[in-house]
Amino acid sequence: MNFKKTILTLIAFTAILVSCSSQKEKLKKLDQSLTRDFVAMIEADPDVRFDSLAPLFKKRLKTELTKPGTFKYPFDSLSKKLSVVTTDDGKFRTFSWDEQGGGRWNIIAVFGQYKTERGRVAVQVLSSIDEMEEGGYTDSYIFETHTLNIDGKTHYLTLGSGTLGSNFIQRMVQIFKIEGDSLVSCGSCFEENWTAGGRYDYLAVEARRWDNIDLKFNPETNEITFNEYVDPGTTHPGEPPVNAVTLKLVDGVFRTISSVKLSDEEAKNLREKSRHRLW
Repeated sequence: MNFKKTILTLIAFTAILVSCSSQKEKLKKLDQSLTRDFVAMIEADPDVRFDSLAPLFKKRLKTELTKPGTFKYPFDSLSKKLSVVTTDDGKFRTFSWDEQGGGRWNIIAVFGQYKTERGRVAVQVLSSIDEMEEGGYTDSYIFETHTLNIDGKTHYLTLGSGTLGSNFIQRMVQIFKIEGDSLVSCGSCFEENWTAGGRYDYLAVEARRWDNIDLKFNPETNEITFNEYVDPGTTHPGEPPVNAVTLKLVDGVFRTISSVKLSDEEAKNLREKSRHRLW
């Protein structure tokens, strides 16, 4: 009797191994297929790319990422072509890439993959396609993600980087929470003066391409730090004033706790650090 149980256990264990191996192979092939599609899209003629290949790639990526098996898969091949960033709890990650629109305004596509409150894997487009015409900053590469606890609920903080035309760069901070089946952006998590008076539901900072915003988040202190270039788009007798700003999470809102004007020498050192950076 024990022998039969042992045989049945071995058969069941072997079946599980075969199933896992088969799933991994399918995901590997999916990764390779998505990578081929992405490369073909990026290398195509711009008209072909934007009229057909880009919409097709986005539609396919969104469809594939809603499949449960993809949620923990690292996409080793695809992640070498675009940016994939995952939170430390593994429950939210972003996919972002430059759509190669030409010129010096980088159009960035951003997708967020997460689990809904019901445990379903979902995907949400986090970037807008209208910002060149209507303004905004969500077309930003996501280069960092973090988890936050606000009012007892998990939130996800992202740091993003992008460009605004030929002369300006942008840095942005977004905070999301999962409500039902959706990712909801928390504009009220920031003081209004950092969200264009409440126009945006995220923090945004602009500077010239040769400036150094140096946006950072410290998860140990729940502080956001950056360099604020005062009115970078206007003419100054010399260089625009620069403030070293610190925001801290207080009662669910990132509030300014420090804003110190840099000396001319400190501002000059910042310019030296960013001299060879494109954006």
